[in-house]
Amino acid sequence: MDFILIFIVFIMILMFVMMFILPSIGSKRTQKRMQLALNTMAEKYNASVTRFTIMGDSIIGLDEDKNLVLFYKLIDNNEISNVVDLNEMRDCKIVNEKKTIKSKTENFNKLERLGLQFIATDKSKSDVILEFYHAKDRLQLNFDIKTLEQWSDLLSMRLK
Repeated sequence: MDFILIFIVFIMILMFVMMFILPSIGSKRTQKRMQLALNTMAEKYNASVTRFTIMGDSIIGLDEDKNLVLFYKLIDNNEISNVVDLNEMRDCKIVNEKKTIKSKTENFNKLERLGLQFIATDKSKSDVILEFYHAKDRLQLNFDIKTLEQWSDLLSMRLK
């Protein structure tokens, strides 16, 4: 009887531990895949990523020598990538779109879209937006907005 009880407790502990280990293994695998994709993208432009940050399902990198911003996003096995040449941009700011939802007692602001907008120096060229979050893709924001603000400040300083 003691053997069966010990076996059941062992199985329950193993299941409890696996609930925490398996998601972290999947997360690390996704992060490595994003880093590899960012480095592959950098190789196409003969660049090297000197600084990068993973923000949820997106990764942003910077080549400080060539002044390039590299962006890669993975949503449901759909890959989105973009490269921005900072030499062709004059400003960088945060895109923070919210939708106001009204109820009988209060108004709520729901985050719809979050990203970085690069404003082109040449007026004939369109602005570039790197979208880190969109409500249609994810219900929850899975990174800290302060990290995006830090990147916006860093890139704005490089543009001045």
